[in-house]
Amino acid sequence: MALQKIVLIANYLPDKQDSMLRLADLFCRVISDSGLEVEVLRPKDVIGRLRCMVPCMAKWLGYLDKYLLFPFFLITYLWQNRNRDGAVYHITDHSNAVYSLLLLKKPRIATCNDVLAIRSARGEIPENPTRLTGRILQKAILMGLANTPRVVCISQNSERDLRSVLGKHSPETSFVFLPLNFDFQPLSRDVALATLQSLGKQEVVHLGQEIILHVGGNQWYKNRIGVLKIFAELCRIRLANHLPILPLVMAGKEPDENLKAFVKEHGSLPIHFLTEPSTPQLCALYSLAKVFVFPSLQEGFGWPILEAMACGCPVVTTGHPPMTEVGGSAAVYIKPQKVSESARSLNEVLEWSASARADFVERGFQNLKRFTQEQFASHYLAAYKNVHQSLSRP
Repeated sequence: MALQKIVLIANYLPDKQDSMLRLADLFCRVISDSGLEVEVLRPKDVIGRLRCMVPCMAKWLGYLDKYLLFPFFLITYLWQNRNRDGAVYHITDHSNAVYSLLLLKKPRIATCNDVLAIRSARGEIPENPTRLTGRILQKAILMGLANTPRVVCISQNSERDLRSVLGKHSPETSFVFLPLNFDFQPLSRDVALATLQSLGKQEVVHLGQEIILHVGGNQWYKNRIGVLKIFAELCRIRLANHLPILPLVMAGKEPDENLKAFVKEHGSLPIHFLTEPSTPQLCALYSLAKVFVFPSLQEGFGWPILEAMACGCPVVTTGHPPMTEVGGSAAVYIKPQKVSESARSLNEVLEWSASARADFVERGFQNLKRFTQEQFASHYLAAYKNVHQSLSRP
C-alpha cells in the first residue's frame, strides 16, 4: 500500500517545551502541504491535573501521563488501526523515543534534537549531573533511538553526537537544518513598540534607544548567567570609555534564583526579564535590538540565531558547532568562558559604523537562504517513503 498518512507523536503540552511544540506544528504544515494526511498523538493531561493540589509532585504526575497512560493509549490506537498499512509514525522529539519500543512492527522515524541529556546521564557533562531516575530514563530513550530504523537530526553536530553515543547500535541517520517556523522580518520601531505594548513593561518598550537582547530558557547550556556576566563586563568597558549603556533584555523563562541573585547584586545594571513573550513579540524584540547575544555552551540547533538574522539583527554567539553551522559567516563568534574577551567583541559590534552594520545584516539575510522549508520537507518525505517501503507489510 502506498504511503498515505503520517502519525506524529508529539510532546506533552504541560511540559511547555515551546520549541518542540513549534517543531510539531512545522511538521503538520509540511506534511499537509505534501498532500499526505497527518494526525497528531500526544500524552493527555489526565493525572497531571492533580498538580494544582500537589505542585511539588508535578513532574512525577506528568511522568504517569507520559509513561503509564499514554503507552496504553498508543497500544489501543495501534490495535484499532491494525489493518491500515499506509501510515508512518514519526516521533517528533527524541526524548519520546521510548515509544518506539511499542512500534517495533511499524514504519517509524524519530527526530533527534540533541543528545545532551543522554550525555549528561553518562557522566560526560559534569556541569549537568543527573539523578538515578534521570539516568534510567535516558537509558530507555537511548534504547528507543537504537531501535528506530531512521533518525533525522537537526544539525550535523547532533548527528555526530548521536552516532557517538549509539556506537555500533546506531540506526540509519541523517541531518537536515530546520527552517524558520514564523515569518520573522524586520519591523519598524513604531510597529515593534506597538507589538510590545501588551507586555506592560514601559521601562523596556518605551525606549529612545536600542536594546541588547538574549532569548532562552533556564537550561544549564543556555548559559544565561554567562550572558549577565558578559553584560556586566560590557557595562564596565563602556563606562570607562564614556559610552552609553544599552539595556539588556532577557526574553524567555522566568529567571531562576541564580539570575535573580546576580541582578540583585548588580542592581545598577539595566537588566530586564520578559517572561514567555509570544512569537510576534519576539519578532518585535529582535527588530529593536542593536545586537543579539547567544553564548550557549551547547545546543541542538539554535533557532534564535536565524530568527535574529531574519529581523536584521547582528548575532554574537558561541564559536563552536552547531552555532557555527547555523551562523555560518554571518555571525560574530566568541568564547563565552572568556568573559572580558567576549564583552570586548560585543562592544565592537555596538560601535560598528552604519555601513559595517548594514553589511553584516545583509550577510544574515543571505545566510537564511541555506535554511528552506522546501529542503526540509524534501528530506523528511524521502525518509518517510524509505522506512515505509522497508518496513510496511507487503
